[in-house]
Amino acid sequence: MKKQIVVEKLPQVADERMAGFGGSHPAWGEFAVNTQYLLKDGAPWMPIMGEFHYSRYPEGQWEESIRKIIAGGVTVLSTYVFWIHHEEVQGEFDWSGQRNLRRFVELCAEHRLPLFLRIGPWCHGEVRNGGFPDWLAAEKIAHRSNDPVYMEHVERLWTEIRNQTQGLMFKDGGPVIGIQLENEYGHAGGLNGEPGKAHMLALKELAIRLGLEAPFYTSTGWGNGVVVEGETLPVLGGYSDAPWTRNVEPLKPTVEYLIRPVFLDSDIGTDLVKPLSPGEYSYDVRTQPYLTAELGGGIQVTGHRRPLLAADDTEALAFTKLASGANLLGYYMYHGGTNPAGKLTTLQESRATGYPNDVPELSYDFQAPIREYGQISAAYRHLKRLGLFAADFGQGLAATECFFPADSAQSPEDPDALRYSLRIGEDGAGYVFAGNYQRFAPMAAKHGLELAVSLPGGDTCYFPAVNLPGQSFLMLPLRMRLGAEVLLHTANVQPLCRIGGSGGRPAAYVFFALDGNRPEYRYARQGIASIGHEGAEAIPGNSGWTVRLNEGASREITVITTASGETVHVITLSREDAADAWKHRNTDGEELLVLCGGAWIPNLQGTAQVSSRSASLDVAVYPPSAAKVMEGEAEITQDISRPHPDEQPGFAGFTLRFPHTQPEPAFREASGAAAADGSRTYLLELDSNPFAGSAVQDCFLRLDFAGDRADFLIDGEKAADWFYNGETWEIGLRRFADRLPGAELKLIVHPLRQSDPVYMDMPPRFPADGSPLCALLQVEAAVEYTAGLELQRQ
Repeated sequence: MKKQIVVEKLPQVADERMAGFGGSHPAWGEFAVNTQYLLKDGAPWMPIMGEFHYSRYPEGQWEESIRKIIAGGVTVLSTYVFWIHHEEVQGEFDWSGQRNLRRFVELCAEHRLPLFLRIGPWCHGEVRNGGFPDWLAAEKIAHRSNDPVYMEHVERLWTEIRNQTQGLMFKDGGPVIGIQLENEYGHAGGLNGEPGKAHMLALKELAIRLGLEAPFYTSTGWGNGVVVEGETLPVLGGYSDAPWTRNVEPLKPTVEYLIRPVFLDSDIGTDLVKPLSPGEYSYDVRTQPYLTAELGGGIQVTGHRRPLLAADDTEALAFTKLASGANLLGYYMYHGGTNPAGKLTTLQESRATGYPNDVPELSYDFQAPIREYGQISAAYRHLKRLGLFAADFGQGLAATECFFPADSAQSPEDPDALRYSLRIGEDGAGYVFAGNYQRFAPMAAKHGLELAVSLPGGDTCYFPAVNLPGQSFLMLPLRMRLGAEVLLHTANVQPLCRIGGSGGRPAAYVFFALDGNRPEYRYARQGIASIGHEGAEAIPGNSGWTVRLNEGASREITVITTASGETVHVITLSREDAADAWKHRNTDGEELLVLCGGAWIPNLQGTAQVSSRSASLDVAVYPPSAAKVMEGEAEITQDISRPHPDEQPGFAGFTLRFPHTQPEPAFREASGAAAADGSRTYLLELDSNPFAGSAVQDCFLRLDFAGDRADFLIDGEKAADWFYNGETWEIGLRRFADRLPGAELKLIVHPLRQSDPVYMDMPPRFPADGSPLCALLQVEAAVEYTAGLELQRQ
C-alpha cells in the first residue's frame, strides 16, 4: 500500500494572541493562547492534563498520587470541586480531611504542577444531582440561570472556594492557571443561545469579582455547549464507549477512532440530551484552538452497561485526537477514586435521583490509568508514551497545521482504508500519523505500507516501509532535528523522548518500533561525519545515511558523530520497552532513562520510590548509573556485565530484590438463612498482617465473583463496592490498615440473572438450567513492594 500526502503550501505560525486570556507571574512564567495552541513563556505549549478528584481519595495519599501523575507525563492537573461534597447540609461547609481543597492546591504548588479548577457550580461527574446538594436541587428556583436566589447560592459556594484558595491563585504565585465554568452547559441542562451566554458571562464576572482569577477560563464545547468567544475557551472530549447509552445492545464501532477534522464526540452525555450530529457547535471552530478536557482515560460502568477497556483502547483514542489536531490532551479520568461518605445520603448518580443511570455507591475506579486504590495500570504505561513525547517534542507539534488526505478512512466500519494525517510546521518538519485501530471491529493489516510527503518546491520525503498490523497505530517523524546538526528525514519508528546531555555526556533521542518491523532511519548527509552501530547496517549515500537495525531490536544505541565533533545517541526500543520507560533526574540534575516493569516514581529530592508486585524487579538505566537503596527493605544486585560508560554506550542493569511476603486469604460462606434478594454473604480472613514489614506498600485483595455486584464490609460497614464487568476486582487494604486487626470482613455478592437487562463486553456464562449467578469463586492477595532508590553517576 502506497500513500502520498501533497503539501501545496506550508502553514504560517499563528502569532496573534487571543485577547482576554493569559497572564504572567515570576513564579510560573507567562501563559497565553492563540487560535491554534496554548503558549508558555512565548513558545508553543502542548500540555497533557489529567483529572483527579481530591475529594474521592484519601488525603494522606494525595502527594504520592501527584508524583505518580507527574511521572506519567501529565503536566496539568484538573479537578472538580463538587458542591455536595462540601455543603451537603445547607450552611455547613466541610473542607476537612479528603475535602481539604486548600491542602490539595498547596501540594500542586509544591510539586510545580499547574492546576485547572472545575468549580461548577454544576459538575455532573457521576455525582448525585450533578453535584448540587439535595437542598439546592429541591429549591423552587431556576437552577443554572441568572435567577437572583440561585446566583446568591453560587456566590456563597464560590466565596468559600475563594477562601480555600486565598493566596494560591496564579496572580498570587499559586498553581491555578485555569478555571472551568459550569460543565456541559447548554448540552446537558442549562440555557442555550443568548440567555445561555448571559449566564456564562455572569458566572465569569462573579468568579473574577470574588478573586477566582486565572489566565484561562474554559467551558464545555461539545454538543452545542455554550462557549462565549473571547471569554471562555471551548474544551472538547471523546470516549471509547458510551455506558450512559440507554439500550443494552452492542454499540456500533464509534467514530472516535477515525482521524478526522471533526472534534465533536456526538455520543457524550446522550443519557441527558438527544444525540447530536457531528459539527453542531455554538462557536466558530476555525477561531478557537482544539483543546480537550474529557478524553476517556477510562470509562465508568453503569448498572445496565459494563464496558471493559483494553489499554490500547485508551491510547488509540488519545493518539487519534493528537492525529486530528488536538493541542491539549485532557484525560477524564486519569486517577480513579472512591465517593466519600455522605452525611444524609449516598453521593452517587442514580435512577432514584432522576438520572437514567445507576453507578456504584462508592467506586469511581473509572478503569482509569491510575486505578481506585492507586494501582498503576497498563493504560497508564501506554499513555505515558504520549506524555513523554509531548513533554520533549510537543512544542514543535503544537505549532503545526493538520492535513487530512481525501482517501483517509471515512467510516469506522471500513477495515481496509488507512486512517492517516500529517501535522506539519512552517519549517517543513512534522509527523505523519497512521492509524489502524477500531475498538471491537477487526482491521485488516497494512503490510509494506509506504508513505511519502511531497513538500512545496518539489522535494518528496519517502518513509521506510512499515507493517501496520490490525489494531495498531504509529506516529512517524518528518524532518526531525536531533540536536543542532543532525536532520532525521524520515523513519519507520515513533519518537518517545529526549534524554538531555549534561556533564559531558551526549544527548540521546529515544524512539520505539512496532513489532514485526525492522527499524530504519534515513538521515540527511549534511552535518554528519560518521554513524556507528555494532551489528547494524549504516549505509552512506549521496543524499544521506540509512541505518537499519535488526527486527525486534530493543535498547539499541546508534552513535552519530557530527561534523563539529559532537556526539548524538539514538536509542531504539521495542513498543513494550517504551511502555516501561521512565524519565528520572538524579541528585546531580542529570536526566536518565529508566526501563522498569514496576513503577518508578521520582521525588523532588532526586531519588525515586520504586514499587513492584514481584519480589524481584529488573531495572536498566541509561546512561549507566549505580543504584543505592535509601529507604525500605530491599537489596540490589548489580549487573557486572554492563558496559563501561567510557568504552561503549549502553544500559546499566540491576535487580532489586524484596523480602518475599505472601498472605493467604481464605473465605467461607456465612451460615444462616438465605437473604430474601438471593444475595450470598462470605466471611474473609487474612492469615497474617501484610503490613508488618517496611517493604510492603499495599496489599490488594483480588476477588473473582459471579454475580451482578458485590459489597465489601468491615465490621458491618460498607467499605467498597464493585459492579461485575468480567475484570478481577481489586481492593487496596492499605487504606483500611488501621481497621483490619481483629475486624470482621464480609463480602456480599448480589445475584445476576440471565434475564437482567445488562450489557457486558465480557458476559459471564450462565448455568444450563438458567439459575442466577451468585458466588464468590476465588480470593487471593497481591502484595506491592516498595523501596526508595538513588541513582548515581558511574
